[in-house]
Amino acid sequence: YFGIGAYAMAMHLKLADAGPGGVPDFMALYGDATVPGWWEPLRNGGLTLVVILVLPALVAGLLGLAVFKRRIKGAYFAILSQALAAAFAILLVGQVKTTGGANGLNNFQGFFGYALFDPANKRMLYFIAAGILLVSILVMAWLYNTRFGELLVAVRDGEERVRFLGTDPANVKLAAYVIAAVLASIGGAL
Repeated sequence: YFGIGAYAMAMHLKLADAGPGGVPDFMALYGDATVPGWWEPLRNGGLTLVVILVLPALVAGLLGLAVFKRRIKGAYFAILSQALAAAFAILLVGQVKTTGGANGLNNFQGFFGYALFDPANKRMLYFIAAGILLVSILVMAWLYNTRFGELLVAVRDGEERVRFLGTDPANVKLAAYVIAAVLASIGGAL
């Protein structure tokens, strides 16, 4: 899910560097110098931020429903997660015309209208990333001290006991998985 956020932000930055209606540099080199239709919405910075939050939540929700409702856990869940990550990475690197291959999404010039080579803007981006990290830590600490946090600990310690007491552990795991996917996507975008 880290890759979803990173890829969405990279697409936006390359489109912003290319200008309105422009084509990213690697597409002119490797492709047919046209921007794919599924890239076009990411010219909008606000929509890119929504995609960074919503797309990983949807993917994690669908995968989580398929996995947790069937009570798949342990090594099988780890294998499924690693296979999904590997498939996503192979898909992205293999698409030379739309991602530039292994090093096509690089050499960004700006970030939401700010030049990335200006030291003041680099410092601003550092403070934005540090602030988002601190907010994420505070939200997770708060979440840990709620009933949901108690349910997470209970599911970790005795999943069958939680099921016996009337709470479906799959829903608790699904919620935790979706939250983790969104945080990973935010980290990737930063």
